[in-house]
Amino acid sequence: MSQVSVLTTLIEPAVKALGFELWGLDYLPSGRHSVLRVYIDHSDYKKGINIEDCEQVSRQISAILEVEEPISGEYVLEVSSPGLDREFFKPSQYVNFCGQMIFIKLTSPIHTLGSGSGGSRNLKGILKEVFLEGSVFEQKLILELSHNLNKNENKNLGKKENKNKENKENKEEIFLQEILFSNIQKAQLVPNF
Repeated sequence: MSQVSVLTTLIEPAVKALGFELWGLDYLPSGRHSVLRVYIDHSDYKKGINIEDCEQVSRQISAILEVEEPISGEYVLEVSSPGLDREFFKPSQYVNFCGQMIFIKLTSPIHTLGSGSGGSRNLKGILKEVFLEGSVFEQKLILELSHNLNKNENKNLGKKENKNKENKENKEEIFLQEILFSNIQKAQLVPNF
């Protein structure tokens, strides 16, 4: 069992007992400078988390970690909300954010329109659908991506010709891309200000 799994198993019941949801956690081991970062939220994510919520959860988690000692050595405990640019830790967390912009870093590159011969590992688009049926290796999401059609055309033009093309209307092609959760290394919400 990984260190993150052990910590999640210890911490999650305490967070739930206080009326919050454990959104996720990061454990960054680094000797005396190790950090345990815990993200909490309400089941209604629009409600938000305040400093008193973080303090309450921090006290409870500290007491549990002191007794259980799952981390050897010194570490800093940080408790916070997931924030506007929240990272996604599990597939079920994506469902409430359909229609919003997300950034995804993939484990293995995929070929998309305009990604070039090597494919792309970094994608930014609108989350359209989430499919949680089947095994972990079948669960996926659909991302709406766009590709600037003029981008590749303008690369082949000289500077003078390129300047003349800048005034022309940019053409974008919109397409849907299926992405397996098993290929997602990291994903987060892109705030819309």
